[in-house]
Amino acid sequence: ADEGGEGPGPGANLNLPQPLRANDAAYIADLDRALDWIDSVPGSVVVVSLGLDTYEHDPIGDLALTTAGYHEMGRRVGVLGRRLVILQEGGYHVADLGMNTAAWLHGAAGLPPARGAPKPQAGVTAGPLPGRSPSVPTTLLSWYPRTHPNSGRVRPHHLTLDTARGDTTPGGAP
Repeated sequence: ADEGGEGPGPGANLNLPQPLRANDAAYIADLDRALDWIDSVPGSVVVVSLGLDTYEHDPIGDLALTTAGYHEMGRRVGVLGRRLVILQEGGYHVADLGMNTAAWLHGAAGLPPARGAPKPQAGVTAGPLPGRSPSVPTTLLSWYPRTHPNSGRVRPHHLTLDTARGDTTPGGAP
């Protein structure tokens, strides 16, 4: 947790360890610290390692983040005003993996939560972030697994967010 970079990179790392079962409010407070730090350094691209094993129902995760929390986190990262490269990794509660990925991407794209999406935990508020304006790519693509209803086999599916139309289109394997 105290690593700050080595060689030519001192100060290039910011580590914010999370307590066991950290909820949306605690995680978002540290995310805001991280975004302020990112905003203070030069660069035009942010690479997001979107680990969805932080989900409250994940069988191997230690945190307690919710679908609504993912939407708010995506929204806060999206208004940072930098281009985003989003790499989905981790996430083993397969039944909700696509929903959580879509929630984060909706937030990052400046779109409202999907109809019927869960409400945020207490202490989580969505509002304007001072000095930041949305930087929305035209299309975001995320891959997520889907369990076939008849065979029970998991196979890849994708979700495309076309922010020009504000449309979310689930699709089949590529």
